[in-house]
Amino acid sequence: MRRRGVLRGRFPFLGDAVVSRPHGSQEFIDKKGFHSLYLVTTDTDNPVKVGIAKNPEKRMADIQTSNFNSLRMHRFWWMPGQPITARIESAFKCHFQLQNLRGEWFDLPLSTAEAFIEASIRSLGTWGVRQSDIVGYMDHRERQKYKVPLDAPTPLRGVK
Repeated sequence: MRRRGVLRGRFPFLGDAVVSRPHGSQEFIDKKGFHSLYLVTTDTDNPVKVGIAKNPEKRMADIQTSNFNSLRMHRFWWMPGQPITARIESAFKCHFQLQNLRGEWFDLPLSTAEAFIEASIRSLGTWGVRQSDIVGYMDHRERQKYKVPLDAPTPLRGVK
């Protein structure tokens, strides 16, 4: 069971982009075929890194291990599959190729990167949701399945 404070205590670089994930969330994400598009940055919000991951928390831990700068996960969007996620990531890299520092790192304001991704999601007519939305969707499905009223505590283990 991961609680918000415990998770951040062990992994401070995850920041506010990550909320507590209930038991079974990774299996739920895998079953639905979701992929995440993420933005990682440094303490100064520049440069930014864009990438794709099925498990953004694990990916962030791997990135931090291989980087001597202190990094933080700014935001990630859960997307409806790898092809759409890859299309948005590719458009990002193409659009900002002049600002590319190396690999997936770009010298541009964090707000510009985030705005481009949001606009790309809208232009494709698809969706990209936050971690808290995924947890809310899981909660909704469990309440329907077990006929738990909305004012009752959540049926998800690990989430208060």
